[in-house]
Amino acid sequence: MQQVNIPYELVIGSALSTSNNVLSDILTAFISEFKDVRIKILTGHSKDILHKAISKEVDFNIVRTVSL
Repeated sequence: MQQVNIPYELVIGSALSTSNNVLSDILTAFISEFKDVRIKILTGHSKDILHKAISKEVDFNIVRTVSL
């Protein structure tokens, strides 16, 4: 299996509905595997979260379809 470098802090951008419905199961599994990683979740409108990803304020994002 390939080694993956995980940062000490992981910043996730997410639309609020997505964070409530999708992230809980994913993060439970992630935290059990990577106990030393601090997770920060930024929520907002999809368009705002997308701009945070573009400006590298978040490591990755999960949003709905966005028209720019």
